[in-house]
Amino acid sequence: MIKRQNLHKKLSFLVVGIFLAAISAAFSVNYVLAQNDTSDPDEPVSNNVDNEPGGGDAMPDDVRERLEQRLEQRKTNRQIQLNEVDRARIQGRCNTAQGQLRSVKARIDGVQTQRNRVYETIHRRLVNLSDIISATELDTTALDGELETLSTDLESFTELMDEHIQAISDMTDMDCTEDPEGFWASLEAARESQGELREQSRTLRQAFQEDIRPILLSLRQQISDQSEAE
Repeated sequence: MIKRQNLHKKLSFLVVGIFLAAISAAFSVNYVLAQNDTSDPDEPVSNNVDNEPGGGDAMPDDVRERLEQRLEQRKTNRQIQLNEVDRARIQGRCNTAQGQLRSVKARIDGVQTQRNRVYETIHRRLVNLSDIISATELDTTALDGELETLSTDLESFTELMDEHIQAISDMTDMDCTEDPEGFWASLEAARESQGELREQSRTLRQAFQEDIRPILLSLRQQISDQSEAE
């Protein structure tokens, strides 16, 4: 009886936690999108990431080399070719944009840290709870399947967020007046990852709210029914 009561309390706690995790998914991505939305070359802007002062002469050679490699890769992938007018616009405005982007990145880092903490805590407790429940007569097959999918989705989301932050970081670290094509390619990469993050966020919210939460409610009800029958 005591064991079932404890399980019932843990399930109730996790149902609330799932709701908070779903909110965290929505908040983190929408926050990123709201802070980095631009659509014109003359207005460029209004973890596992390399960070160095923007365009800095003090940047270590190995860090600078990795930065240049990422910039070249983005330009190649997107076949960036700017005309002289667009080059001049970006060169004239990108330094100001870099200051704005540093502020954006700092806020994104804080949101990402909070989101990761919520996700990791909920996922760990769900896995531990599944192990406990599996020792009873209750079937955890559905929950285990959803947790395996969730683990993959969380890993993908984290990797995608790292890519997004890296693109923003590279825009702040580079010499944008010397390489406006690299700046624009990185901005395009950040935009693309924003869209992908939005979709991945929807997937996570659905997993938390529509897939895992009903299973937890069902398990909680089964535990409650068994306790009443004793």
